[in-house]
Amino acid sequence: MKRFFGVFLLFFFWSSAQYKIKQYNTLNSNLPHDLCYGLEQDHNGFIWIGTDDGLARFNGSYFKNYTSKDGLFSNYVIDITTYAKDTLALVTWGGGMQLLAEDRFINIGEKLKLNKIKKFNQGLFTKGVYYVFYQNNDAKRKEFIFLNNQSIVIEPKKQNPDVINCYPNFEVVHDQLYFFSDFNEVKPFKGIYKFEEEALKKEFLFLNDYEITGFGAIDATSYFATFQHKMVFFTDKGIKRIESIPYQNCRIKKAIYKENVLVMILYNLITKKEELFIYDLKLKKQQLIPSTIIENQLISDVLLDVEGNIWVSTYGAGLFKIFKEDVYIANHNITSENIIDVFEGHKKVYFIAAHKLFQIDKTTQNIDSITVDQELWRFGTNSNENKKIRIFKRSSSNDSHEVKIFDNICITNQKPDSVANEAIRTTFIEYDITIESKGKKKKYLLKNKIRKVLLKNDKVYIATTNGLLIYDVNTNAFKLLLGTNKDYANNDIKDIAFIDDTLWMATSKGLLTLENNKIINYSKGNELLEAGLNSLCVDHHNVIWLATQKGFSIFKDNTFYNFFYKDKEVSTFTQKVYEDTNNIIWIIGNKGVLKVNNQNEFQSREKPKINVTQKGLIFNVDIISFSKIEVLKEYKVNQENWQKLTEAELDFKNFQYGKYTLQFRSRLLNSDWVYSKKYTLNIKAPWYKQSWSLLLIVFLSGVIVIGVIYIRLKHVQKRNQFLQATILKNEILQTELSSVRENVAQDFHDELGNKLAGITVLSGMIIEDEKFKKTDWFKQLERINKDAQELYFGIKDFIWSIDSKNDDLNELIFYLKDFGEELFASTKIEFNIEINIDNTTIKLPYYWSRQLLLLFKEAMTNTLKYSEATHCVLKIKTKKNKLKIIFSDNGKGFDSATLKRKNGLLNMHKRANKIDGNLTIEAINGTEITFISKPIF
Repeated sequence: MKRFFGVFLLFFFWSSAQYKIKQYNTLNSNLPHDLCYGLEQDHNGFIWIGTDDGLARFNGSYFKNYTSKDGLFSNYVIDITTYAKDTLALVTWGGGMQLLAEDRFINIGEKLKLNKIKKFNQGLFTKGVYYVFYQNNDAKRKEFIFLNNQSIVIEPKKQNPDVINCYPNFEVVHDQLYFFSDFNEVKPFKGIYKFEEEALKKEFLFLNDYEITGFGAIDATSYFATFQHKMVFFTDKGIKRIESIPYQNCRIKKAIYKENVLVMILYNLITKKEELFIYDLKLKKQQLIPSTIIENQLISDVLLDVEGNIWVSTYGAGLFKIFKEDVYIANHNITSENIIDVFEGHKKVYFIAAHKLFQIDKTTQNIDSITVDQELWRFGTNSNENKKIRIFKRSSSNDSHEVKIFDNICITNQKPDSVANEAIRTTFIEYDITIESKGKKKKYLLKNKIRKVLLKNDKVYIATTNGLLIYDVNTNAFKLLLGTNKDYANNDIKDIAFIDDTLWMATSKGLLTLENNKIINYSKGNELLEAGLNSLCVDHHNVIWLATQKGFSIFKDNTFYNFFYKDKEVSTFTQKVYEDTNNIIWIIGNKGVLKVNNQNEFQSREKPKINVTQKGLIFNVDIISFSKIEVLKEYKVNQENWQKLTEAELDFKNFQYGKYTLQFRSRLLNSDWVYSKKYTLNIKAPWYKQSWSLLLIVFLSGVIVIGVIYIRLKHVQKRNQFLQATILKNEILQTELSSVRENVAQDFHDELGNKLAGITVLSGMIIEDEKFKKTDWFKQLERINKDAQELYFGIKDFIWSIDSKNDDLNELIFYLKDFGEELFASTKIEFNIEINIDNTTIKLPYYWSRQLLLLFKEAMTNTLKYSEATHCVLKIKTKKNKLKIIFSDNGKGFDSATLKRKNGLLNMHKRANKIDGNLTIEAINGTEITFISKPIF
């Protein structure tokens, strides 16, 4: 027992250093049940798990579950196998066999109680209450009876009561069906049988003495088998070797093999528990996963996936993933310390924390440490094993006292560092640098703190807290780069290194290069873990390692491979990456030291898998990865830039109509990209928006419009005929009206006008008689003479307006001109008229002539009576089909608010309104009366 315990510790320690375990159950995930059965990985990379509550599909992030609601005949899914590229076959306890294709379940065979299924001979072979062989849409039940190492096949229900039946295990190897003893069989048999031509035949006769519990292929000609606590490796010709596992009290219950790894389920005869034994045939290393790791539950199935992970399903503890520790995250024993610097001596590698020094022997890997009172800062860059190794402490004192802590190591205040080649020698400390070349030594005080100094040819490259200084020893001149560039202003250059003639710079704004005086930012547009870099290391493969604020990155072939873990034991802040002379990479940070064997050049890890399903314009993107590294997802439409995909679904229904080319890609932070195929989309408009429907609608609309237009034209034609007849009648009526107006005017002129003129003349002659002036009738006759005159002139204007020929604008102009000249002829007021009309023949609407005549006669009369003016003008214009008449004088004007009698002004406005015109009167400096008509021609 003590010996076993010691061996167990040895193997478990090695196991814990190589493998980690993650559990999935109903408490920490959406796994449907903790009682799990068969496991399978399909061609797309999904892990499928049969459970007591349906089927689960796992992509590394979440489980998609299928139950009887989705078409399962039974939720007790016991085993799963791949039947075709996109088709799974599964067996359930009580539901028989079913196929799953495109998320649809298809029933095959009877609803039997089955517990194992494998693809065989283009069909399916299952085990349960019966063995069932499903082929060519036909399911045949068979029963195998083993008696005295002889085998026969009989039909069900034709059993011999003297024959003891057993139900052996089976495997399909190289598309051949083999039977061997089941571990749980009460009376197991020996050897391996091959199913051939509806019968069982003994195979590999050299195994006849062994109760085989596990069997499989290593390659095309090599096989393995397990029995008791041993492994046998053989070919068709015979046994090559037999090996024992280091646990005599365990029996091998089941074994699977993939890519040099043999995984076995062990049954401990003492504890009655099951454990997992992992045997790497290539490395000749073995490891044990004890039952306590899987919560002392029995194991139902084991699966090795394409990434090298081991999946274990259990009867009650859910699902376990056993995965290898990444080779680039190999922890060393210096943990839980914030390591701030590393330095390699002749035989040892040294590390310092704030108050502690560690040294690791490069040969024995032994670790020594010592705690010191001083607060340590960094190693001196000019240190070497043949001289003192200085560790600088944080102190502003100039005291140079040294404290010796190991034979050749001492703690001191900061001293100048030096860098030299054959032509140049420099010493520097903080802001001071001294450059010695060609026998001349010059000292400079810089504005920014010095981070690192490199020499190349005749130049000194100085990394500072604000840019890169380049000193040319031939010209004794400095050149500042980055610090004056607006894109890189205040850029702290933490570290620099040369690869051939290219200078690489780790800065606070990413990874930059300087080549041929051209600066390139490799961080822009790339997936660098963190732009704030702390240092860089160019290893002996010319691969660049970067220490960042969030972990570390490797830059190779223009790609960043990022390593960032949330595990408590791994640094999340990396201070420095350093490669020693043994090609060991040391990565130091806030959680200690990581040690990486860098003999072989870095290679990216396994890529994730992309599974894209399309339903119309909706794409569901499953990224399948079982790594704990963050997964990046992107998509690209046509020739646009790649865009991040934040959801599992991409819907194109809101995209504009047209043709698109779509592609997806994915990568882990530390893997290369993997690309999906390209999808072509043709997003068509709804039928009512498509060109043919639009043409149809246009055509139908055109027909309707033409029909309507035709009907309207017919209607308009009839209306036009009616209008033409009406217009003709109107013209006749107008002619008749004009004739009537002329006759009326003539009659008024001949009858009423002449008689009024006679009354006016006779009464005028009488009132001029001196004798009559003395009579009592003088005033009455004088009044009659005055009224007769006014009535005569009024009748004269009326007769003029009703005459149709006076509707001509020119007639109105002549009449107003004559009236004005006659009115102002015997006065001191000068009268002028200005005419500017577009057309010489303008016909005014009926009744306009009278209103305009009376309006402007009133205006002229008012000017004569009240304005005290010396000049007045009448302007008549036509513009834009409108008539504009303005009468103005330079008189004293008037204030309408103080007028006692406003009848004249009101009458003028009324006359303008009668003909729908606009009249404005301004009387501040003189008087201006403006009439503007509506469009009349």
